[in-house]
Amino acid sequence: TDGIGAYFSSDRIQGNDQLTLPYLGQIENPRLNVVDNVNSWTKISDTYVAGGGEKYVTIGNFRTDKELTILQRTVQDGAEYSNDWAYLYIDAVSVIPVKNESECSCVNDLVREAVHDPPLQLADVREVEFTSILFDFDEYSLTADARTELNRILNLLSRNKEFYLRIIGYTDVVGSDDYNLGLSEHRAESVIKYLVDKGAAADRLEMVWKGSADPVADNTTPDGRAQNRRVEFQMLQPEFTRYQ
Repeated sequence: TDGIGAYFSSDRIQGNDQLTLPYLGQIENPRLNVVDNVNSWTKISDTYVAGGGEKYVTIGNFRTDKELTILQRTVQDGAEYSNDWAYLYIDAVSVIPVKNESECSCVNDLVREAVHDPPLQLADVREVEFTSILFDFDEYSLTADARTELNRILNLLSRNKEFYLRIIGYTDVVGSDDYNLGLSEHRAESVIKYLVDKGAAADRLEMVWKGSADPVADNTTPDGRAQNRRVEFQMLQPEFTRYQ
């Protein structure tokens, strides 16, 4: 989440329930700067003009649920599942007097300029599975073996709602570059059509075509060219999803 800040007060803030505190943090982590680092510290620093008489610093979340950006990891590092809760470890808290803002080595203004909406964490993905299907020479119709593999992929997609599929079409080197680029596109399109016709959501399918680029086998042999006439699949899982 991006909800962490500090409140300065002359009296100690106390409470014994889970209600939102009726205060606004004078120093806040910038909105959309989701604190997600599990391996190192995240620095939050800013300036505050004291009103006089402050004795206490209360650190916590001062925003309502509607004001928060909350993301959930799809899989925790070292675990087989994710949780709907998290801990924040807080250390090295300091209040340093300065005469003007330029004396503060504060990072919040720089962070505000760098945040992205939606949060960049939603673009982070991990490859879950990699596979491919083959095509006959100069063809983009699906073989029986290809349909069998696509049915397995459909089942995987249906059981994992956060997964999405990157579909990459290729050819061998026989033919012109322009022709092969178009043929690789048709092969990827054939796969997309089959998956959508079988119920896959189109917005979970991403299509790429590369012609004869990136061969996986020797194009000087018939067997090698057969291996290069393919569509590859990258099953991808977002590192984070929005928490509902």
